Amino acid sequence: MKTRIFIALCFLTITVFKLVPFRTSNADTIIIGYGGSLPNLITFTILCFFLLAVLILITIVCLKKPLQGNLIINRLDLNLKTEFAGIAFWTAFVLASRLLAKDYLYFFKGTAVYFFIILGGVLVYQLIRKWLIQKTKPSYLSINNDVIYLKNFFSKSKRKIETLKLVSYDTKQNAILLSFQEGLDNIKLYLTDYEINDIQSLINKIKQTKGDKIFIDENFKKYFVHNV
Repeated sequence: MKTRIFIALCFLTITVFKLVPFRTSNADTIIIGYGGSLPNLITFTILCFFLLAVLILITIVCLKKPLQGNLIINRLDLNLKTEFAGIAFWTAFVLASRLLAKDYLYFFKGTAVYFFIILGGVLVYQLIRKWLIQKTKPSYLSINNDVIYLKNFFSKSKRKIETLKLVSYDTKQNAILLSFQEGLDNIKLYLTDYEINDIQSLINKIKQTKGDKIFIDENFKKYFVHNV
């Protein structure tokens, strides 16, 4: 979902620049045109490469940061199904808008290449992030008696255990979902990304801390019966 929102914001920015009039001057005359104020493709591509490099460096620094907590779980892989779905969705959107732009959507004319550069940058970043995690197997999540710490560049870095209300298992995505009272701060743990024993240790620690105050859904009980 975050990837789709990020791409949408990038597309919106490109569209706004397309609609902003440009100003040029010729001697004492100022000319205002309506072809858009987008930078040329070379400048835009260089800017995207620069931002990609900065983002990768920030990610590397983030992955190397130590975590607090007495139970630390390492991440072994990065499930990209959601990100790939988001990229596929916006690729279809760009192709459809390109067909419609010929006669109806002026503000999309000439923007398709910009959109594809953004999509390519997002794809490259996600693949590099996956490679970094596979190579370094960083500590990614930890827990103590009060807090769950999460190594995540794009969201809050910790959740209070007292606000954890539900542990569930998504059979379609093969993922454990930790649902909190805030709703937007939920944590999804794809089982393909972690050692199953580490996930079981995490759930056991949560149960010890929360006791009867934590609700565990039936799917979890069915697939993890030995740990409930």
